[in-house]
Amino acid sequence: MSDRKLQIKRAALTVFARYGLRKTSMEDVAQEAGISRPALYQYFRNKDDLVGACFDLVTEDGFEQADAAAVHETSPAAKVTAFLVAYTTFYYRILFSAPHSDEILELKTRFGADKVAAARKRAAKRLNQLAGKPDGDETGIILAQAGEGLKMLAPDEATLVRRVTRLTQALLT
Repeated sequence: MSDRKLQIKRAALTVFARYGLRKTSMEDVAQEAGISRPALYQYFRNKDDLVGACFDLVTEDGFEQADAAAVHETSPAAKVTAFLVAYTTFYYRILFSAPHSDEILELKTRFGADKVAAARKRAAKRLNQLAGKPDGDETGIILAQAGEGLKMLAPDEATLVRRVTRLTQALLT
């Protein structure tokens, strides 16, 4: 990915956070990125294309943060716990702390069903790796799906962390 394209996606995320998805125009994104609107269209066909690319970027950011949290842990259970706590809290903050979180939830349904399924599958695979389980083991998918459910139902971040920790301890110790 080119540095310019990444810069545009980061600018778009900033503007989406400021104005929301509905109110953000391609002109707003272009201004934030420091480029002209026609130049923006050289990178992205339309707003939906840009939103999809931003969705992918946020997914990568979530995995990077989760992997960074797990890297210093020594036991498989601690690695899984650190990964899943970081992964679920990353998305919890996006979904429930953002001023336009209702639009983000709508986006997940509108653009992201396939992307969410792919991320869940990737998370399950990574969780299995961290747990020392074979690829395809149900432990990873159980943890990924349960983490997703806990994220959506937790009343606050501290409760989410506590529940994810208990989940991983129950499954892995």
